Amino acid sequence: MPAVWAAWFAGDLDQYQVWKIDKVDLSLVRSESVTALDEEVVVYATTHTTAQLGAWLNRFVPKAEADHFNQRYTRALKDRCVSVSHDPDAIAWVNGLSSVDTSQIDAPLT
Repeated sequence: MPAVWAAWFAGDLDQYQVWKIDKVDLSLVRSESVTALDEEVVVYATTHTTAQLGAWLNRFVPKAEADHFNQRYTRALKDRCVSVSHDPDAIAWVNGLSSVDTSQIDAPLT
């Protein structure tokens, strides 16, 4: 992703933004989708917050590769790792669940 690399090297993107972009880049199946991401993301990332960038990236993937959703979902499930972290204040964090699983847990809690 030459545009992302150049923007990071120039100081226009920070490490966290590049990490978020790279995570999406690695989930894409087609090289033309990666090229499109590289061409579009720097302009967006440099003019929006990191949270807005994350939302934009989440919309980009299904827009660019709607036909590969099942393949990405299957791969993500296979590659996931569910972890539980406990902090000193008796609060626990659960990471690595699918959106469906998380929604089923969240509904009764709210």
